Amino acid sequence: MHTWQILINDSFRRTRKPGTLVPLLPLTFIVAYQADLAYGSKLNRIKMEAENILVFERELVSMPMGVPTPASIDEARERQEESKRLNKVHEVFI
Repeated sequence: MHTWQILINDSFRRTRKPGTLVPLLPLTFIVAYQADLAYGSKLNRIKMEAENILVFERELVSMPMGVPTPASIDEARERQEESKRLNKVHEVFI
């Protein structure tokens, strides 16, 4: 038995208020999730789902415009610098 279970049970015995048992509900879900992850098949299910996504739903993980090349990065950087320079010149004349 965990320490938090003992503390909640002890506080219920002292006060006899059912509200003291409310924290048990979410804590049981947390413990069950951790147990499934550690000892169950959750990790295997996660791996299988990831493999299915990579095989059958490749568009979910692919880059929308493809993988950028160093040349395309340099071109985008030059366009950005040029637009900044043009904006500065435009602001001077306004």
